Amino acid sequence: MFDGTFGGGNHSIPVLEQNRSVRILGTDLDGSTLKQCELEYQKYIKRKSLALVPTNFVNIGGLDLKKAFNRKITTKSKFDIGLLDLGFSSYQLEDAERGFSYLNSVPT
Repeated sequence: MFDGTFGGGNHSIPVLEQNRSVRILGTDLDGSTLKQCELEYQKYIKRKSLALVPTNFVNIGGLDLKKAFNRKITTKSKFDIGLLDLGFSSYQLEDAERGFSYLNSVPT
């Protein structure tokens, strides 16, 4: 499975919890969020069912899956399922340095 907008993993992690045979490659432009996810989801990364790459999903064709999963991949680099959540994340709203921001104030 390919999750091109991994974010905090809210779509992909439940899939991994339900099925140990699934492998997910997650990409996201927000490297800071992916670093947090690398720490939080170590058990999936260690069992080589999750790989996280800080890049735009449009770069999927150029990614080296063997390197991403740190294992020998026996299948062609194709995915049975692709996921793109094209909304925006609360992470980007909460921190002006990471994306969108807004002021929650009433004009005087």
